[in-house]
Amino acid sequence: MLCPNQAGAMGAAKRVQQWTAAVNNLLGSLHGHRVNALACFSFAMGLAGPGHSGKLVACVATDTKPARSRRRWERLWANARLEARPAMAELSASLLKPGSGRKLLRVLDQTPNGGDLRCMRLGVAYRKRLLSIAAECYPTDHAPLPMPKLIGKMLSKAAKLLPPDVQVTLLCDRGLSGPAVWTACGSWGGAT
Repeated sequence: MLCPNQAGAMGAAKRVQQWTAAVNNLLGSLHGHRVNALACFSFAMGLAGPGHSGKLVACVATDTKPARSRRRWERLWANARLEARPAMAELSASLLKPGSGRKLLRVLDQTPNGGDLRCMRLGVAYRKRLLSIAAECYPTDHAPLPMPKLIGKMLSKAAKLLPPDVQVTLLCDRGLSGPAVWTACGSWGGAT
């Protein structure tokens, strides 16, 4: 794989500028420096694929040293002004807005991260990718709510972001499906 900082003059800077403009359109309420950092981070994520932070930092499309990029992202994540939940809601609404009158495949998935952390994600399937529209991370043995309530809460919040006349199909692991999930799906109106 050829990362932008290794590719030299392959137009990486122009692609990052275009991506930054797109991220700014999706997250218009965030401060410009935060948008730039998030755009840089997400662009590197797309290039690096799955892996650890060292691999991610190596794919930053700038002339800066990897250690500087890592510190930049550490400051971003530690910044109390970056409120993840409102930013995720704004991103989700922006992603779902053009879906009016369409069919959406939503995916509910719980993913372990090592032995001590789990992430429950609700996303929309798009071009063989899952675009997260809601997520909850928690210790493996201590979910913030009982699982049926957590899933119902995520589905209800996401349902409020749906554009009009959308048909939703929910795909979830068999361990996550059950009466509480079906009840939450019924509250969507046209969900199957």
